[in-house]
Amino acid sequence: MITIERRLDVPHPPQQVWDRLADFEAISAWADNVDHSCLLHPGGEVSPVGVGATRRVQVGRRTLVERVVVWDEPQRLAYQIEGLPPVVTSLQNEWRLQSVAAGAGGAGAGGAGAHHTPGHCHDG
Repeated sequence: MITIERRLDVPHPPQQVWDRLADFEAISAWADNVDHSCLLHPGGEVSPVGVGATRRVQVGRRTLVERVVVWDEPQRLAYQIEGLPPVVTSLQNEWRLQSVAAGAGGAGAGGAGAHHTPGHCHDG
């Protein structure tokens, strides 16, 4: 398994960052590489929020399906990604949010530390 982890301090309260990430169908509003995204409701049974929420994401010619596997508001969001090249057998993207003190990261009046783990990746 390959794991890639990045940390980003943003000058916004964790709840505000969570609200943006948890608006699961709106990733195309803030992720520059996403052309289009929408929620999927297979059988009309799945809630648009929480574990099981699923979205379709268009990135160029590739269509991905992302399904929430961890929903711990407002601290942790993780989702499995399907539709990647065959060399990537599985991928999980995870966001962990925590408060940071004012001045700790040089950003205004405090905000959120976003730990982004985009690469819980199993290659074949």
